[in-house]
Amino acid sequence: MNRREWVLYGQKELEEAQIENASGDAWYLFSECFHISMEDYLFGMTDEINDKEAEERYKELIQKRKEHVPLQYILGTQEFMGYTFKVTPDVLIPRADTETVLEEVLLKVPQTLKNLKILDLCTGSGCIAISLALILKPEVCVGTDISEKALKIAKANGENLAPMVKFIQSDLFENVTGSYDLIMPKFEKFAESRHQDKYYVRGTFTRHNLDFASDVLHLADLGFKQISVEPVVAQPEEEYALREEDIPAICEEYDRLAKEMIKRHKEGRGFNFFHFMIDLTGGPCVYKRLSGCGSGTEYLAVTPWGDFYPCHQFVGEEQFLMGNVEEGIKTPQIQAEFKNCNVYAKEKCKNCFAKFYCSGGCAANSWNFHKSINDAYDIGCELQRKRIECAIMIKAALAAEEKEN
Repeated sequence: MNRREWVLYGQKELEEAQIENASGDAWYLFSECFHISMEDYLFGMTDEINDKEAEERYKELIQKRKEHVPLQYILGTQEFMGYTFKVTPDVLIPRADTETVLEEVLLKVPQTLKNLKILDLCTGSGCIAISLALILKPEVCVGTDISEKALKIAKANGENLAPMVKFIQSDLFENVTGSYDLIMPKFEKFAESRHQDKYYVRGTFTRHNLDFASDVLHLADLGFKQISVEPVVAQPEEEYALREEDIPAICEEYDRLAKEMIKRHKEGRGFNFFHFMIDLTGGPCVYKRLSGCGSGTEYLAVTPWGDFYPCHQFVGEEQFLMGNVEEGIKTPQIQAEFKNCNVYAKEKCKNCFAKFYCSGGCAANSWNFHKSINDAYDIGCELQRKRIECAIMIKAALAAEEKEN
């Protein structure tokens, strides 16, 4: 076959698999395998190809794309801010909407600013830190990530593009010096500007910091009234992921936090903890208690390029692509599946006392751990039951105090 026939072959294969932009993806994979530029292709579309090894590789990559492996992971690269970054499934793919965020940063930060220091938390591929370092030329630029695999990719990109960027392994600010004193006053100022209402100062705990109650209380000591420190949700193979053996320690922390919250409320120093907030007298209607957040039915996630997904956590999972802004819903069967996702459809929920408080849990977590939206994330279930117990205990204790007074 000639060059054009090979591209058309790939395009047809991808179209049959319902891959969007099949023609573009087929061309990129063709160029990767046969090492032919667009200019050379256009001037020699009818040239015959006789490279069996390249032909077989092209077929293999087309098959991967048919299985909905993202093109960027197949090619191993992605363009971002005019630079080429290495990407693997260990990092998120740099997106155009993130470029928009960086463009806003560049509008507000003068490129002549001296002594500029940049910290990029959860750096992933390092694309943000590296791009800003190349454009702004800061005095210091550091990227952090908890994942060793992600850092390996970030360091490779740094060595290739911006050796001045330092990458370190850190759980958020854990191994970063100087950032706390710089950032915390800004958070405090923001909270006061909201009159300590309608905001949450948020954090995430992993198996590396199971004493999260101390973090919550520290934030409360600083004057924050709306606090949310939540458990990480990650695949078991991640070294920071919560495991079943961590559950007793986490439950003890929830107990410790609940008791301290009761004590502080009585002392006039109360604060709200997001996961202990519960409405025993009103709350959602019966329908919402049955069906949960409404992903895929009551709301959708819309990507910057116009695709519809049930929620933001399903973006990129192409089997959940529901349509787009131009054509509307193209896969009503996905919508029907989410509509039928409720506590009565989940075997694990049927005998659980908490089912009408959590409404069956997160469909995305269920999918990520069990490849079914009608299952449940088991560790999340255990922790949710404990949080509800603590929330009810706090309600009971404060009600008893009010009755006494």
